[in-house]
Amino acid sequence: MKNCSVRILTNSEGHKSIYSAKGVFLEIPPRVVYSYEGDEVALTVKERELCMERKGETPLTICFCPAERTYARLQLGKTVGLIPLETSKYEVASAPEAIRIELIYRFQFETFSTEFQLKIFINFTEAK
Repeated sequence: MKNCSVRILTNSEGHKSIYSAKGVFLEIPPRVVYSYEGDEVALTVKERELCMERKGETPLTICFCPAERTYARLQLGKTVGLIPLETSKYEVASAPEAIRIELIYRFQFETFSTEFQLKIFINFTEAK
């Protein structure tokens, strides 16, 4: 387990945001765990896919796989909803002190779609 910092740059339809948090990196499976709006979030980094799981009042699970149609799974109480998405880019660059991820995906709603471009930086600090 290593302490780390997480920085996520998001661009969607001209709206840009930056999110930063402290977290921990766990090696098996390789994932970073951090807090977002009071909820625990885990990003599992694999060679061909990135999976995000958010726990809390409204759990959310998404796996991003290039050239495959996947689904965001959102739970509201006992109701579960699925939102189709397509990932057009997923690139991971790893170094001993950091991981950099570039991700482009599009939520496919019935009458419209929304594209998101993310750059995720995970920088390791001292061992915990």
